[in-house]
Amino acid sequence: MHRRRRGLVLIAPAIALVMALGACSSAGGNGQGGDTAEAPGVQAVTINKTPRSEIKDGGTLRWPIEQFSTQWNYNHLNGPEVSTADVMYAMMPSPYRVTAEGVPELNPNYVTDVRVRRDPQQVVTYVLNPKAEWYDGTPITWKTYRAQWQALNGENKAYQVASTTGYDQIASVEKGEDKFHVVVTFEKPYADFESLFSPLYPVTTNSDPQVFNEGWLSEIRTTAGPFKLSKIDKAAKTITLVRNEKWWGPRAKLDKIVFVNMSPDAMQGAFANGAIDFFDVGADSGAYKRAKQVPNTDIRVAGAPNFRHFTLNGRSPVLSDVKVRRAVALSINRKALVQSDLKGLPWPDKVLNNHLYLPNQKGYRDNTGRIGKYDPKQARKLLDEAGWTGQNGIRTKDGKKLELTFLIPTGVSTSENEAKLTQTMLKEIGIKVDIKAVPTNTFFDKYVSPGNFDIVPFSWIGTAFPSSSSSIYAKPTQGENGLKIQQNFARIGSEEIDRLFNKAGQTLNPEKSRKLYNRIDKLIWDEVHSLSLYQRPEIIACNADLANFGAFGFFSGSTSGGTPIYENVGFVK
Repeated sequence: MHRRRRGLVLIAPAIALVMALGACSSAGGNGQGGDTAEAPGVQAVTINKTPRSEIKDGGTLRWPIEQFSTQWNYNHLNGPEVSTADVMYAMMPSPYRVTAEGVPELNPNYVTDVRVRRDPQQVVTYVLNPKAEWYDGTPITWKTYRAQWQALNGENKAYQVASTTGYDQIASVEKGEDKFHVVVTFEKPYADFESLFSPLYPVTTNSDPQVFNEGWLSEIRTTAGPFKLSKIDKAAKTITLVRNEKWWGPRAKLDKIVFVNMSPDAMQGAFANGAIDFFDVGADSGAYKRAKQVPNTDIRVAGAPNFRHFTLNGRSPVLSDVKVRRAVALSINRKALVQSDLKGLPWPDKVLNNHLYLPNQKGYRDNTGRIGKYDPKQARKLLDEAGWTGQNGIRTKDGKKLELTFLIPTGVSTSENEAKLTQTMLKEIGIKVDIKAVPTNTFFDKYVSPGNFDIVPFSWIGTAFPSSSSSIYAKPTQGENGLKIQQNFARIGSEEIDRLFNKAGQTLNPEKSRKLYNRIDKLIWDEVHSLSLYQRPEIIACNADLANFGAFGFFSGSTSGGTPIYENVGFVK
């Protein structure tokens, strides 16, 4: 499954939070390496870039999605999932896009200019496109931005938000010269301010916690993009979008986009039969081989900010003990998992040793220390110290067996393979692993988000902004309705990690901020929050005639990563 990181959304190597990829550096383990950045060995973006004049007017794009979402408020706790983002960014505003080099640039359909003042406080003034409006004719003004800040800054605990990152650094959002000038004043400097207000939702949503939390359940209430909702078909599990006739930007080339929910394993056959126009091959060598044999197919590969990992539940009865988490980490041979997942793919089988940077990003270094080594002997010693005894068979403590649940989504062969390999590895140190497969459509909402697992594999779909990861590692807090985890499904964090994230986000010097993010990463490894595996390959099998779509790399039509410029997508003449 895929999950997106907040800021610039789940993905199993073949199933979609979160954030396709570049090559990884070799696995180290000493945690003392300096900053390194390697070329990914593939193009930065491969989308069959085509001028609008050479694209047909009309046509339907049949877009497979792995989850039939029920929460269409992307900013809600259950919102930032890849399938949700794919649908919503065709309709919701994003002030910025991101270039193939990972550099934010203004989206002129929504913001025509931005002015940044650093002294004495950081003040960002957005000049809004006065043509931008919601479908009912309500203009997008400074009040729209203020309402989103107030909903997402964390002050009102009634809002069940996915992340407060950046919004909690804002002191005020005020009207400027007129209603189309938004003056955002920060309490402290915030380097990644371009990541904010994306996607933007209406005042009617952000001014009412009940509407924010429940108003978008199984319902898409409005649009301010090149497409609008035509129909949500719950029986067929499809979402159909058509051109938004009120759109003020360049007219969408496509007549229609039909999002079709299906399991990742089903996508291969659907593509071969011409039922869909592309699919994410991911880390599935069988799918890669079969896709190459389909006529009129173009395999598009790029390096993107996405990675595969295992999340460990720090609130589960067994894994709440950091010694047990460290024992689990030491007994999992990450290199073997990576080689198994990536065998037969045009992608290097290199282990990823950082949670915040990828090998083709400046700032990447190995921070794993001893935790990154495969050391079953030391793992057994830690379990002994934690009171789990028994050398032959499954260990016990106080009459209870040492058992863990490894949660996987159905229809994802890569996840099943990872689960079986992990089951064998942990058995060697006396841990019994029960593999639990659950439906893809409820994988996050009913299992991952509530914490009904011990270990879970999925991929984070990333962004060009390191601060967007803070909600994944933020220390959970107790709220009125229970534990507030943002996107920290591991439920593991510390005040020091939070403090350093805040400091890094306020540090405008890139070199100094990279050092801070690497200090954070070392703490994440020490806590065994999660085990990164590899930079996830972005390998997209496409109808060869499909233009301005495919393997996006760092490029994005929004700041959420991996989304197209929807109005420019179509089929070549």
